[in-house]
Amino acid sequence: MGGGTGCGRAAVPSSSSARLSHLIVPITNMKHLALAALLWRLFWASTAKQNEGPQSSRGGTPTPIPGSSLADFLAKLQTTQSQTVCGQPIVQNRIVGGTTASEGQWPWQVLVEYITGDVMYLCGGSLIADSWVLSAGHCFPSSHVASGYTLYMGRFYLYQSSKFQQTRSVSKFFVYPGYQSAEQGKDVTLVQLSSPVTFTDYILPICLPSPNVSFSEGLMCWVTGWGTTTENGNVSQTLQEVEVPIVSRTTCSSMYVTGGVGGNLPSDVFCAGYPAGKKDSCQGDSGGPLVCKMSNNTWVQAGIVSFGPGCARPGLPGVYVQVTDYSRWIQSKVPQVQLYSKTGRNVTNWVDGWILLCLSVVFLQLLLPQ
Repeated sequence: MGGGTGCGRAAVPSSSSARLSHLIVPITNMKHLALAALLWRLFWASTAKQNEGPQSSRGGTPTPIPGSSLADFLAKLQTTQSQTVCGQPIVQNRIVGGTTASEGQWPWQVLVEYITGDVMYLCGGSLIADSWVLSAGHCFPSSHVASGYTLYMGRFYLYQSSKFQQTRSVSKFFVYPGYQSAEQGKDVTLVQLSSPVTFTDYILPICLPSPNVSFSEGLMCWVTGWGTTTENGNVSQTLQEVEVPIVSRTTCSSMYVTGGVGGNLPSDVFCAGYPAGKKDSCQGDSGGPLVCKMSNNTWVQAGIVSFGPGCARPGLPGVYVQVTDYSRWIQSKVPQVQLYSKTGRNVTNWVDGWILLCLSVVFLQLLLPQ
């Protein structure tokens, strides 16, 4: 990652269900009406608080509602406020004017390592839940087996362990159906860890965008990774960061035609980079996240580092998988993933939607004859 005159982005070789009927209670007087109003207010307060910043208590992924009584329901409302919130890093300091990230600055960053013989392949990834990582399809070719991978969360140095890191092997991985090559699109992989990680100040999930979220051209976002800083150069010893503007697929295609490398980009991508080059993702950054800070200060992953004709070349910005195109597929595999909605509210997972449905039924009872 960084300046230079071109490098590809291929992986680098390196020396409940709860019963609704149990949650419905008769509402026959004003006391019950007041209780229902209070429940509604508590629910919206809990979801709004998720957008204010990280919570004091951090645990693993949410669990389904037991649903055996109103007490369970109220308990769920209380614990909603203590769920781990995505896209909210605790460590806020950044090195001014530098390209080296601060430790803990990007707590969702994952180092993906695959060793075969005396060759080590490096890629990036992003933590999206306590047992799941999002990466690129070309980082998980069919010739690789799950047992050959090691993933590092909370890692800062490439070749040196960190006191904050947690290491996991891979249980299995799911390359998006129909993937053939990065240049043909569908360059997405979901990776299931061998066991859940424990969320800390240095290990936290990133939010993913709902399908209706758009990232406008020119929006400044950040890419992170341990990739090379020049074409065919050495990988970085510490986690690097670079800020780049989003370039629409249409604009990028035109730039590629002008640059003489063709403009037939897949439909599921966008680009990011400067017309003059100089800043870009590079070899070894593949699979890593491009994240954008939204209006409520929540970080959301807009893209996955995919490919490009070199890196940091003038007029040839890097290509990224558009995560919104895969949000529903990801959610179908990882129900607990946290999606960021167009309205700026974090849709934590299906559990919160279930709570909203239950509350709606309660209010419906108010309108029915008793």
